[in-house]
Amino acid sequence: MSISLPTVNLAGVSVGQSGTVSFQNAGVDANPAFTQKPPRVLLQNESGTGLNITFKLSQDSFTLPAGKHILRVVTPAESGYTWTALYNLPNPPVTSLYTDYYYPNEPDPDTGMLGNSPIGIGGTISVTNVSSLTNETTTVKTLIIDVGIVGNTLLYQLFSDGSATWSVVNGGSAHTVLQVNNSGTPLQLGKSGDNTEVLGNLNIDGTASSDTFTFNNGASMAAGDLALNAHGITSAGLIQSTTFESLYYRDSSGNDGMVITAGATTRIQSAGQVVLQVPGGTTRFSVISTGASVNGTLGVSGDTTFTGNIIFNTGSSLSAVGFGSGSGTGTYTHTLGVTPQWVGLSPHFVGSMTMGYDSETSSNVHVTCGVAAKAFVMWCERT
Repeated sequence: MSISLPTVNLAGVSVGQSGTVSFQNAGVDANPAFTQKPPRVLLQNESGTGLNITFKLSQDSFTLPAGKHILRVVTPAESGYTWTALYNLPNPPVTSLYTDYYYPNEPDPDTGMLGNSPIGIGGTISVTNVSSLTNETTTVKTLIIDVGIVGNTLLYQLFSDGSATWSVVNGGSAHTVLQVNNSGTPLQLGKSGDNTEVLGNLNIDGTASSDTFTFNNGASMAAGDLALNAHGITSAGLIQSTTFESLYYRDSSGNDGMVITAGATTRIQSAGQVVLQVPGGTTRFSVISTGASVNGTLGVSGDTTFTGNIIFNTGSSLSAVGFGSGSGTGTYTHTLGVTPQWVGLSPHFVGSMTMGYDSETSSNVHVTCGVAAKAFVMWCERT
């Protein structure tokens, strides 16, 4: 029958450290009859320490990796072996080396070649020459890879359905840089409030139905022009710009034109001259720094206010016009606002009378009527 020899505790051993296991408790025998079925030793390395094993008598040696089980034939007179630590895996949950001695002519034990005790892996493990990592046996979403640090776990997660999240610790907190989703939006980049930068060219292929590129919560573009080629800009809100330049302003039918509807003041400003032209390039109205001019007939519908002189093409000018009315000789108010240079008087009854005026002021004029208590109207002008 077999016998279990003392267990070796490998906890805390360092690389190069050695120890021995004696077969004395087994009562070894060098009887030549035992050579037909010599004794065997079953070594079970249930630890995270890789070992070199050297038998004392035969000097037979071999490597016993961490977690390995091995059955070795020994000479009948073998007295034991020496173990030497070759490496240590971090954080092993088991740290024992078991030795079972099987006597001559005993049947071989039924045991596997590898141990079953898990080895806890921690720290940095370098893996090279791995051609593929495959996991295609699950039928439901399963977490395959989970990477993180203390205080910021789940920085990188990869699931069996292809969904994934990737975050980075920036400034002491986790910032999401990429999300691959199995519902809703398949791909999301960045985190709300963070900047996402594209180095190089960004090509965007819209859908065939809309070709729409949407900005949420406002957008800005700096240090470059937005070239739309044959496409236009349609906006439900305001289009604002500190500078605005274009060769054409067209309606929806492609006709040249411009319509400006302002809630307050509409300003068209130029360092030189602002002109309105008819098709063909003929100027009908122009505005310069000292005033405005009309080339053609001026038709006015409604109230028109002039704050400067009206200059006619003969060279004469008119700066103010006022009106008034009365009945008989007396001083009457006009609406000129300045002292008139000329006052026109006309009777306002069937008949005639002589009339005259004097004592003009910025608000009044004295009228003399040849017939008492007869109505009249007056027109006041200033050039």
